[in-house]
Amino acid sequence: MNNEEEKEKRLTEEAELTADSPKVEKENEAEPTDGKTISGYALKFDHPSKDLGGFVEVITPEALKEVDLSNVFLLQNHDYSKPLASVKAGTLKLNIDDVGLHFEATLNDTSYANDVYENVSKKIVGLNEFWFCVRDRFLRQKRRWRGSPIH
Repeated sequence: MNNEEEKEKRLTEEAELTADSPKVEKENEAEPTDGKTISGYALKFDHPSKDLGGFVEVITPEALKEVDLSNVFLLQNHDYSKPLASVKAGTLKLNIDDVGLHFEATLNDTSYANDVYENVSKKIVGLNEFWFCVRDRFLRQKRRWRGSPIH
């Protein structure tokens, strides 16, 4: 991370996470094998966040209008050494709808991805967090806009 960006983390409760085990064909295999997918909402529009230290955020649909979603990763615990899926690899599909940012991820075949799948499928995990980067110029504007919606 450089001086121009600040990473922010937010929790999406009631993320509607689900797990599915569809049949997928793999190269050089005659029979399809089970692929593991999870889906849900990375963020939901117009839902107030928990108290974030004296303020509450609400994400409006306008917030994603000009966002580049072409290089998004799904990570376990925000750890880049534990990738679960990515848009560029074609294993992470993102869709902005009336509710928010919906995702569907086909998980890779690693022990930590299998752990995530099991926890979601057994309803042990039902929420997720997302990160975003805010450019320095937007941080300066945010300070000027205190109390006003930021899109």
